[in-house]
Amino acid sequence: MADITLARLRAVKKLQNEIDELEQMKLRWYRPVHSPNMDGMPHSTTPGDPTAQAVHRIDMINDKITGIQQQLADIVEEILNWLYTDLSDDSLEQSELRRIIICHYIDGMSWETTTRHVLGYYGSDTAKKRVYRYFGIID
Repeated sequence: MADITLARLRAVKKLQNEIDELEQMKLRWYRPVHSPNMDGMPHSTTPGDPTAQAVHRIDMINDKITGIQQQLADIVEEILNWLYTDLSDDSLEQSELRRIIICHYIDGMSWETTTRHVLGYYGSDTAKKRVYRYFGIID
């Protein structure tokens, strides 16, 4: 099993942000145009058809999103395996560290919300310091 680094944990949020940005792009690119139908007959879908072009763009973005979601699922699975293998100690400190990592890096909670949720008090630095201390970034 690969060692998990802080960069690997941060990759989860980066991939989640990329998916969000692609979803927004999909909304911006969806601009079908309906031309007036003069004779009452339905229009055919031609290569120059704006609706067909919009559908093509959306399909392309959906394919990208699906690939990123799979990559994200693989990283999350790797992190969860690491959390419950390498950090499997039943001590309160290890349990809190696991919960902090899940809340902040996987669920996307802010440091302040993570501290309040896991540790039960206000302050944004405590949960962050515990993670950074584990990875040897601070003493």
